[in-house]
Amino acid sequence: MLGGLFDNFTQADSLRDKFAIEDQIDLENKRRQESLDLQKKLAEAEIERVQAQAEALQRGDALI
Repeated sequence: MLGGLFDNFTQADSLRDKFAIEDQIDLENKRRQESLDLQKKLAEAEIERVQAQAEALQRGDALI
């Protein structure tokens, strides 16, 4: 996606087109960052869940 936007940017004839493409590049970067942030939160939650299960097993509790 970003590669295509950068190709379009370099081939754009007018400043208006370049600004529009730049806005789309910014939006795509924000979307990617939000996706990475969500993936990080999901991974952290999964780690916490596994740690809680391991602690429960060590105490002899049933699985949660």
